[in-house]
Amino acid sequence: MVYLCLDRILTPWSTFDLGLLAQSLMLAAQDHGVESAIAVNLVVYPDLVRAEFGIPEELLVLIGIALGYADPEDPEREFRSTRRTLEEAVRFRDV
Repeated sequence: MVYLCLDRILTPWSTFDLGLLAQSLMLAAQDHGVESAIAVNLVVYPDLVRAEFGIPEELLVLIGIALGYADPEDPEREFRSTRRTLEEAVRFRDV
């Protein structure tokens, strides 16, 4: 597990920086053969996370990243959700 925290004195714009850090950590993990997943359920109880890991109150617990090794035999790896087409998800306008 990785928990990324943000100092409360920073502006909301700093969450973008934290997102970039999360992406970099996940890419580095993948480079070492470790899978990762960001999940909101990992930070839904920030007070519990804070207590367990001794995270001070001045830090917001914002991003949780699960790390681990994939099981290539797990049948759930075959599941693929349906996706909307690009035309359904994006609107293009000529200006």
